[in-house]
Amino acid sequence: MTKTQKISRLRHLIAVTHTHAGQLHLQLRRLTTLNKTRRAQLTQLTTKPRVLKARREGLDYTAMNPGSARWMGATFACRYLSHDPSKNLTRGEAATLKALGLDRVVVWETTATRALDGYFAGRTDAQQAHRQARACGAPHDVPIYFAVDFDSSANPGAIDSYFDGVKSVLGIRRTGAYGGIATIRHLLDTRRITWAWQTYAWSGGAWDHRAHIQQYDNTRNDYDRDRSTRALFGQW
Repeated sequence: MTKTQKISRLRHLIAVTHTHAGQLHLQLRRLTTLNKTRRAQLTQLTTKPRVLKARREGLDYTAMNPGSARWMGATFACRYLSHDPSKNLTRGEAATLKALGLDRVVVWETTATRALDGYFAGRTDAQQAHRQARACGAPHDVPIYFAVDFDSSANPGAIDSYFDGVKSVLGIRRTGAYGGIATIRHLLDTRRITWAWQTYAWSGGAWDHRAHIQQYDNTRNDYDRDRSTRALFGQW
């Protein structure tokens, strides 16, 4: 092989080496980019917040085995706070519900017409409801519903003072009401509550679209059926 041929061959080998090096570098860049993309996708999957469903089934009851509520398809339980310990939510029951995957919602209820007793009755009930909720393990800012267990359509303004009293303790962001459509509509319209739990009773088949919970069946003695209408409805 002549000297010229050797030089030509050497140049060819150098060119091939450069080409291969360029291809390897390009492949390395592609792999690096792919790994970054996969890492980003993995991070997104592991950090993506849990999607909350708006329409969920629940039960409200005075006494029931939490396991039975779960077996019946409930994903949340509306439970009582009151002067009657036999029907009240306890810390132990709240823990069991949580372990079973059921969210908890609390409602204060004593007598059916308690909301007619005025401002100081509302303040007193709100204070006691807050203490009981906290004793059950609820967060300090948990919403609390207050029951209006009668048809207020003739004079819905009669319950204003009571809810003004509740709101003075809890603030409007934590104050909710349970009742028929006239109760719910009036309290929302007058900005006395944030959270609304409407029963089909005293509602004439109509629903206020702003209600967070709908009690659509209360024909049984031991429990009622409810459904949420949005992702957040006062649960914890």
